Amino acid sequence: MENSKRIFTGVWIPKNIYLSTEAKWITKVLFLEIHSFTANGKPCFFSNNYISNFLGVSDRQVSRLISDLKKLG
Repeated sequence: MENSKRIFTGVWIPKNIYLSTEAKWITKVLFLEIHSFTANGKPCFFSNNYISNFLGVSDRQVSRLISDLKKLG
C-alpha cells in the first residue's frame, strides 16, 4: 500500500467513535486506519493480511473486527 495516497497527519478520533462503549479499542484503531485511506473520498482496498500485520492480530480476528465495524455502521 502506498503511503503517499493516505491522508494522515496524526490520529484524531471522532467523538462518537471515541465515546462508543460498543467498540473495542482495537476496532477503533481499525476504523482509523481505514479512514486514513478513505478521507480523500476514494475507496480503500487492502487485505486482511495487511490489517493483521498492522494490528498484530490473526486474519481470523481481522474478520471479526470488520464484522464488528459493519454492525456499528
